[in-house]
Amino acid sequence: MFLLLLTTILKKVVLMEIFTFEVDWAISDISLNKSQRIKLYHFSESLKSTLSNHNSRIKFWLSELELDFNFVNNLTQNSPESIKVIEDEVIRMRLTDIPDKEHEDFKILLINQLTEFDKYFPGEYIQGTAEIMKNIILLFKNKNNLVRTGIFISLLKMSEIFKLAIFKQENYLKKLKQLLQINNIKSYTQKDLEFFINNIFLKWYITLFGRVNINFRFILLDCFICFGNDFIYHFSLQFLKELDNIYTNESYFNFEIEVKKHAILDIEEKTLISLLKTTINSLITKV
Repeated sequence: MFLLLLTTILKKVVLMEIFTFEVDWAISDISLNKSQRIKLYHFSESLKSTLSNHNSRIKFWLSELELDFNFVNNLTQNSPESIKVIEDEVIRMRLTDIPDKEHEDFKILLINQLTEFDKYFPGEYIQGTAEIMKNIILLFKNKNNLVRTGIFISLLKMSEIFKLAIFKQENYLKKLKQLLQINNIKSYTQKDLEFFINNIFLKWYITLFGRVNINFRFILLDCFICFGNDFIYHFSLQFLKELDNIYTNESYFNFEIEVKKHAILDIEEKTLISLLKTTINSLITKV
């Protein structure tokens, strides 16, 4: 089962203050049996932390995703402390600009550290052990001003860490086709999906981090770290569903893809938030 597997995996990776609201969200808005509630509880407990901006960040997520605020007080009163791996300064990701010289020096340091990281976890996103992650975090603490998330993601891509196995066309195509079939979406041909995988998705996904506001970048990053490959599969599905709703004519869709293959497909941020909410909901309720 997905949540059980995810909980097991997360015990081996860096504990971050990501998605600590699953239990309350699921129990308040979704009908769950006892087994599901237990899984969600353990999943949430494995992710909780005591970072100083913990509640304010959750409140932002809830306001953006139009969810219930009621759980925040319970979380504050009842949540046990867990290992604090990521330092407060890193999570804040201050928006203060870094002087050009410092910026370049920082990029060099970070690229070197990411390259070292890749030796231990080749081809993977940042899902390493706490000790490896701490080495990367030390770089962030090297300056008073922290690198923007968009720059960080760009560097991940440059260092090839972002090249997950998911982007092997055969595997990704098979999974995506299954999801489209389950959701009764039949407008995409094999050629359409191959083009999407090879030319659009990674570019579009990466670009999001530099395009949307800093808080929304946090959400995307958290989603990816939290749900891994499943998030990419399901976010791709929601993205294609949205395009399917907009472009019902296949030839027009293909033309649109061709024209914009070196840029992002233009979907407004409010639509992205809606897609994100749907994606998370489909993952959190999956058993």
